[in-house]
Amino acid sequence: LLLVVALLIRRAFDPFTSEPVPVATVYTEVAVAVWFGGWRPAVLLAVVGYVAGLWWFVQPRHTFKLWESIGVLRTVLYFGSCAIMIVLCESLRRARRTQAASEARVVAILDHLHECFCSVDATWRLTAINRSGEARLGLTRADAVGRPIWALLPRVAGSPAEAELHRAL
Repeated sequence: LLLVVALLIRRAFDPFTSEPVPVATVYTEVAVAVWFGGWRPAVLLAVVGYVAGLWWFVQPRHTFKLWESIGVLRTVLYFGSCAIMIVLCESLRRARRTQAASEARVVAILDHLHECFCSVDATWRLTAINRSGEARLGLTRADAVGRPIWALLPRVAGSPAEAELHRAL
């Protein structure tokens, strides 16, 4: 669908541009295909987009001389840049997936601790709390998160523990 949209947009701008091989409209679609589907759909989209772009846009329509020196150069540059984009997007996609899995493991570990755990931001508002913390405070996570820690632990305010917390933050 993205390829069809790109080609239709490019076709609409065809009278206003002198670009001989308008395959650059496919780059965005290749990046989206990598992000949501992986490298295989992106490679397929790059090839189909290139052939469709040549077939539909190059003057005279329905003919192209791929094997002229400039045609070979454009082809190599296009597929080389698509390959670089696919590798970079796939690497970023894998890194984000790995990071999300790692964060999920940390959250699961902290949530199942028997000890109370909570985290605060720079303004001392609660940003996270585990199940033991919920039970200890007698509040649900939704009620506790976002509130100042001093409102949840009023006895700590003014005590030596508060000074230690300030030093730790």
